[in-house]
This record gives sequence, structure tokens and C-alpha cells, in this order.
Amino acid sequence: MKKLIGTVAAAALLASAAFAEISFGAGYLNSRYFIGSDESGNVVSTFGQQWGLGGPRFSAFNISGDSEHAGFMGEIQHNGYDWAIGQSFTYIKPIEQIQLIFGFTDQNYLRSDNNLMQFDYTRPGAFGIDEGITFDEFEVSGVGLVIKPIESLMVFAAFDVPFNGSLGKLNEQIGRTGKLGVGYTIGDIGTVKAGVWAKGKGYNKDGEEKDGVNVEAAFDLTAVDGLFVTVGAKIPLGGAAYTSDLNRNPVQVNAGIGLSFIENLSIKLNFASKLNAPNYDDAKVDGNFGFATDLGVDYTFGENWTVFGAVGYANNVYMQSENNYKDCLSFGVGIQKAWSNGTLGIEFVGATNYHTVLDNTRDDNSTGFGWMIPIKMQVSF
Repeated sequence: MKKLIGTVAAAALLASAAFAEISFGAGYLNSRYFIGSDESGNVVSTFGQQWGLGGPRFSAFNISGDSEHAGFMGEIQHNGYDWAIGQSFTYIKPIEQIQLIFGFTDQNYLRSDNNLMQFDYTRPGAFGIDEGITFDEFEVSGVGLVIKPIESLMVFAAFDVPFNGSLGKLNEQIGRTGKLGVGYTIGDIGTVKAGVWAKGKGYNKDGEEKDGVNVEAAFDLTAVDGLFVTVGAKIPLGGAAYTSDLNRNPVQVNAGIGLSFIENLSIKLNFASKLNAPNYDDAKVDGNFGFATDLGVDYTFGENWTVFGAVGYANNVYMQSENNYKDCLSFGVGIQKAWSNGTLGIEFVGATNYHTVLDNTRDDNSTGFGWMIPIKMQVSF
């Protein structure tokens, strides 16, 4: 009987393999080694990622499966001292146009990026604005639905659900964590995007606790070969408009331009703003204008060598928070070499007022020049 069951199971597995694809991977192995100065003048070093200190991915393994109507993905990562779970989700496609997702995804649905190569090394000051410059990503952390009724139209909807078995009221889960987005591609011209993110309980200008949302709209222009233009606005409404101490969450109007008319040469420029931003010396006073801008140039030559440089500036209104940070002028220059499954690069980065990734020793009055050398190692299989 056991032999019969085993034979049937093996046959079923072989039959399913004929209609499904199972993939195993060992990437994205992504880490940065940072050498730089702290505010006391010491030369220090540590591991991290391009977005900050800690969390390098020295080991990462994933498995995924996909068929006509179903699929899954699972990731596990190790940072040198601990294991962590990355993406973990399953999905069903009852029909080709609809995908129902359970779990956690990091697929960046509909996001508008205009990333400098600098963004992949470290992000002091204005260098942090590139990703989602005009439109943020949609992700699933619970239940998600992706609908593509026609090739040019995508509708995304999701809300968060606890994975640990704790119970939550459905109306609150949807009302405080729900996300809804639409993207429509107009022929060869570009893509229009609009979205709403529920932000849960917040405050209005009178200090009353209210539910709030962030509303975003953007347009990505792709009509001209070698030219990419994106413009968009991000607007907090209701309880998302103010923090608990009545500091305003500002409206943002952002834009990005990418030029690649010349072979192997890429030029990108980004601009981000904060309108009617708060003045933290007086929480009730608004009207300040915050802005950040960065410019990057990349040139690829030989066998996948790339030299790159970038400069950025963010004024004190854009940089400030409750810690009252000062403005930041930053620059970087570097070189990297890419192979089929790996990249190694090195860069020198400088920033005023110690706004580097190694600025964890700075205080509100930091005025010196901070420097760092990020060494990038990225591997995928």
C-alpha cells in the first residue's frame, strides 16, 4: 500500500511539474562596508546597507513557484548575526486578469523611481529622494488584489492583517491600513497613476483625533526615446495632516528627469519639495518651503565598468525634524565593475553638517564636514 501511495505521489509531482516552474536562488546578497569619520574625528567602520547602518545580507535564499493559476515565494536572509524572513506570499489567479495575494510582498507595484547610481551606495541629504520620487510603492502585508482587466490598466487594493493570529476588527483593518491604486498606460506616451493610503488615527489642525489618508497622483512620461520625466504630488488629508504635537505633515510636489540620449551615458535630476512645512521652534507656525535636489551622471565603458558622480542639496526646512537638523550639501564620486552575477564598487562621499550614514554621533549643533567610503558588494544567483 505504501509503495502504491508513493508511486501515485511521484506521478502527481511529475504531472504538476509539467505545468509549473519551481525556482531556487541565492540572492539578492547585498551589503555595504562603510569607512568614515565620526564627529569626534575618529575613523570608524561598520557594515550596513545603502539606506543605513546594520542589516547587511551576507546570505539569502529564496524559492518560488509559478503556474497558470497559482504561485508562491519565500525568502530567508542572514545578516551575520541573525536570520530574517523576507518576502513570503502565495497567490491564486482564478482568471488571468485577477491575482489574489496572501502574505508579505516587496514588489513595488506602480512606484515611480528616478534613481541615481549614488542611491545604491549611501543616501545622505538629498540623495535619499530618488526612490518613489513622485509615487510611492504599493505592497501587500496581509491581503492584496491585483486586477489587470486590460493590458494598459492596473488596479491594486490591499489591507494589512496580522500574521501572528491576533484578531482585529475588519473595518479598522481596512479603514486604517487600506491601500488603493490605479495605473493607466496611454499608448507610447506614458503612465498616469493615482493612489490612496489609509494612515490610521491622526490629528487635524484643531488637535482632534481623526482618521487620515495620504493621496498621491503622478504622471510618468516615456514618449521620447532616451527621455524619462515624472511629476507628482503627495497630499496628507484628515488625521494624516498633523502629528500629535500639531506639527504639519507637508504637501509634497516632486519631479524627476532622466536623460540617456548618448550611448552609455545617463544623466538624472530630481527635485522634491515640502510645501507649508512646519517651523519646529513654534509648532503652530507653518508656511516654510523645504526642498531637496540631486543630480547624477553615470558613464559605462569597457567590460561593464561604470564611473559615476553626484551632487545634492537639501535646505534646513527639508532636513529638519524634531531634532532641528541643519541643511545638507552632499557629493559623491565612485567606480564600479559588474559581472554576470556580481558587482563590486567603491565611492568617496562627503556631506556638510555630518549628514552621512555614519552621523549617529551628531547632534543638533553639528557643523563639521563628514566623509565616508562605502564599498558595495552585491551578488545574485
